[in-house]
Amino acid sequence: MVYKEIDTEYLEKLAPLAKKVSEFAEGEIDSDEASERIVYNELLSTMDQLRNDSVFLNILADTTEQEITDFYNTLKSSPNYQNWAWGNWIRDIKHLQYDLKGNFEFNSYDTEEIYNLNGSSLEATRIANRHYNLDFTLHNVGSIKISRGKGKQSRIQVEITDIHGDLMAEWEEYIQTKIVGVIRLSTNRYLYEYRG
Repeated sequence: MVYKEIDTEYLEKLAPLAKKVSEFAEGEIDSDEASERIVYNELLSTMDQLRNDSVFLNILADTTEQEITDFYNTLKSSPNYQNWAWGNWIRDIKHLQYDLKGNFEFNSYDTEEIYNLNGSSLEATRIANRHYNLDFTLHNVGSIKISRGKGKQSRIQVEITDIHGDLMAEWEEYIQTKIVGVIRLSTNRYLYEYRG
């Protein structure tokens, strides 16, 4: 038996469903109400299972439990065939897939992103410096907030809080740092890295 990370298992579970929903959203296949209802019921059942799955909810870094519940409630409130919004639903599924892949990149101006790490460890690898070793590891990280101001000379700012909401670390990246990323290495281990 081959061991798979739990996030990979969830990705594989969502993939065929995402493909079916995408086909309906893009009108790639001729379908009738019966075939669409089968996919709708499968989607409703899957989202019901996922919203009650604490392991799944703990893995998510960019999607909140409330967003999962809202998606499920939207599905549940649309039992009528004429009200199905496959295009909206595929966006939500693709966002879940993006979150499960666990490779987040930040390079925007005038924005802020918060990734919930839910008590995981975070290894940080910053731009190389010949005078200092800027690599470190933090444990029991609650979230990492990455932001940047409007101006072209604004720097990326990083704040890391623990599971209780207390500040663990904060820094500004060097002015030449334009892109950073957060990667899920395993279920409870992340890497913050300089990317350019």
